[in-house]
Amino acid sequence: MRTIHCLVLLVPVLTLAACSDASGPAGTAAVSLSFATLQATGTATGDRGTSTSPSSHTLVLSSAEIVLDHIELAPASVTCPDADDGDVGEPDGSRARVSAADDGRDHNDACEDIAQGPVIVDLPVGQSVVTMFDVPVPAGTYTSLEAHLQAARANTAAGAAFIASHPDLAGVSVRVTGTFDGTPFTYMGRPHSHLEFEFDPPVVVGSTGVNVTVHASLDRWFQGPGGELVNPATANAGGPNADVVAQNIRRSFRAFRDDHRLGDDGMGDGDGTGNDHDGGDH
Repeated sequence: MRTIHCLVLLVPVLTLAACSDASGPAGTAAVSLSFATLQATGTATGDRGTSTSPSSHTLVLSSAEIVLDHIELAPASVTCPDADDGDVGEPDGSRARVSAADDGRDHNDACEDIAQGPVIVDLPVGQSVVTMFDVPVPAGTYTSLEAHLQAARANTAAGAAFIASHPDLAGVSVRVTGTFDGTPFTYMGRPHSHLEFEFDPPVVVGSTGVNVTVHASLDRWFQGPGGELVNPATANAGGPNADVVAQNIRRSFRAFRDDHRLGDDGMGDGDGTGNDHDGGDH
């Protein structure tokens, strides 16, 4: 059983844009972007993404991949498009906003690009933190991190190249594999959200740089309304649990400064994961 996958970077060059709106000293510093899926106490056993439910079902996750596009940092004094478009904030100081489908909308050129074009993020299914990006950005103050969770689109050169390289992910933004009650499954979904994570306090990038961790509550993706586990195979397109799982995925993300790369901002149920805060409805 693989518990952690190697991270796959699909864009060989990460493009960066100069940002005149960033406040703070001149120069650049490294910003790292990490990902974690630390599971809530009582829902997981061991470090292999194993969950059980009151109905005694057992779910074992082997891999979890998401497709992100337009990952960028918003500097102080800049409001990126879609920031208030049907968004709902978290009460934990790192509010995650999700908005309705925003195909065709441009991202703000004043924001600092962490990555342009679709990339696969191979989420850890255990208790680790994986760093995907480590890029220079202008020193200054940043108030939010934005990204689009969406399937690659062929109407851009980067999207077309992604689909050509990964035809198995055409039309897919989330792919999960594992077993449900011992039976193998592959979940192929296309939840689509514009994610905005507001930092409170803002993140100040100085000469030493910072790390920001995006946390996904992976242990909640395949839960029904009552907290019971649902078979991921029933959540594929047309399945009875497709909408429930897609909603769970959209609401599962949050972000926070995490220089020690612990994957834990100390918020939440008493287990330090902050999993009692949902991001927002789509």
